[in-house]
Amino acid sequence: MKTGNSKFLKEYNRSLILSLIRKGGGVSCAELSRLTGLRQKSVYEICAGLIQEEYIYESAIGESGGGRKPAILSLKPDSYFSIGIDIDVGFIRSVLMDTTGRVVRESAINADIGSYGEYLTQIADIINGLIRQNGVKKDRLLGVGVSVPGFIDANTMRIVMAPNLGFEDRDLINDLKAILPVEIYMENEAMASTVSEKWLGECTEDENFICINIKSGIGAGIYTLNRPYRGVKGSAGEIGHIPLDHNGPLCGCKNRGCLETLASTNAIIRNAKKVFGDGITIDELIRKAEAGDKTAWNLFENAAEYLGTAIVFLVNIFNPSKIILGKDFTKYGRFELSAITDKVRSCALKPNSKSVAIKSSSLGERASVLGAAILPQKIIFKE
Repeated sequence: MKTGNSKFLKEYNRSLILSLIRKGGGVSCAELSRLTGLRQKSVYEICAGLIQEEYIYESAIGESGGGRKPAILSLKPDSYFSIGIDIDVGFIRSVLMDTTGRVVRESAINADIGSYGEYLTQIADIINGLIRQNGVKKDRLLGVGVSVPGFIDANTMRIVMAPNLGFEDRDLINDLKAILPVEIYMENEAMASTVSEKWLGECTEDENFICINIKSGIGAGIYTLNRPYRGVKGSAGEIGHIPLDHNGPLCGCKNRGCLETLASTNAIIRNAKKVFGDGITIDELIRKAEAGDKTAWNLFENAAEYLGTAIVFLVNIFNPSKIILGKDFTKYGRFELSAITDKVRSCALKPNSKSVAIKSSSLGERASVLGAAILPQKIIFKE
């Protein structure tokens, strides 16, 4: 609770009330007063302003406790919007989302793009198209969030390096602002996925959890005490570069046997090619495993052994309530999850291993683009 008359405190209390309405899905002014400790008169004044600005509306009438039946307040659908952009190798995902979390429009386009400038142009075209096609008014767009698979300096918010995209030392936020009159926010792809799990996915009630994205590389987003943990420069969570086999394959970071050279989708396919030939794809390998092919199963279980070992480290160090495995893992996780869980249960410290749930993400490939769309909304909800 915050009380007082300063502009800061008014903004804080306004955001707190918005956040409680978002999380509650429908709350009365009396309940908001109880939850915040604010006087009912102050709550009524804040809510009246939010109704006038169309952030919230009276969605229903509640049960009477003996007097007048209370109005139930909810976030107003289709009133304020944000856009999420997820940049990846070969494609760009996008979503238009309203403040209730509803996805209004979603697409994924092939983006066989070479230069950084071409990416900027393509992203700007996508954003302008979403605004135009859906009739989004300028004052109703909260901003655009961008998810990038790379290292982002948490202090300068510049892309230090996104090796798979060929980006190095790029000021994407200001470069996009130069061609788009909108607020731009940016997040590392793994942390964007973690934000969406906290907001919409498996971890809405968790304060300490870790989301691991498994694709061409492996990265993690870490939440501690209900806040993202970024480290000194913003590169916390690069678990793909935990060295697990000093005689293993050479990694892009110049070390050998890093986790992502042993357990990423690329690593699984590299090993599958030795057995099934160069034409094998991850989808074909999944079909073979589904048909009971023992060799295909072994390839997944071998990756699970390494991934489980890395997760043991995380469980012992951070003691999270949940580990969520996402991206490509949601396609083939059923072949790995049991082995990973067994590894953690047998090797992690017993109090830690007993308190952690290990799950496959329910958001799948969409996690990072949804997280990107949430970034501008986090500003008004102060979450």
